[in-house]
Amino acid sequence: MTKIIPALGLTAAGVAAAAVTSAPPAHAQYPTPPGDWNHNCPSAYVCLYESASDWNNGKIDTKYYTYGVHNLKDQVGYHVVYNHQTGGAKVSLNKYYGGGGAVHTIKAGYHRTYNLTPINSVTLYK
Repeated sequence: MTKIIPALGLTAAGVAAAAVTSAPPAHAQYPTPPGDWNHNCPSAYVCLYESASDWNNGKIDTKYYTYGVHNLKDQVGYHVVYNHQTGGAKVSLNKYYGGGGAVHTIKAGYHRTYNLTPINSVTLYK
């Protein structure tokens, strides 16, 4: 038996399909809400969090401040990467040590969850 939701005129299957199609794309980056809560990441830094739980609790795994390439060490699995830099500075996630092979760029004030296993360096730049 198919249930109809009168207010929307959708079947239960239609509601499920709508929920699936409205999900954000994989690896989307999101603006971090303005205000005092910055997930414990100081202004002008890029911070890595080992899990969504660490992100929610402000438990930083690693943070970077200076422009240039920073090689990653022991960063495997999905992490939240938060670009809390100022002045429009960006961070790229790179396949290679020493930079190069950028696979994604995160704008200032944005964060995203990303599998860092194939990522070997990050580059902070303006």
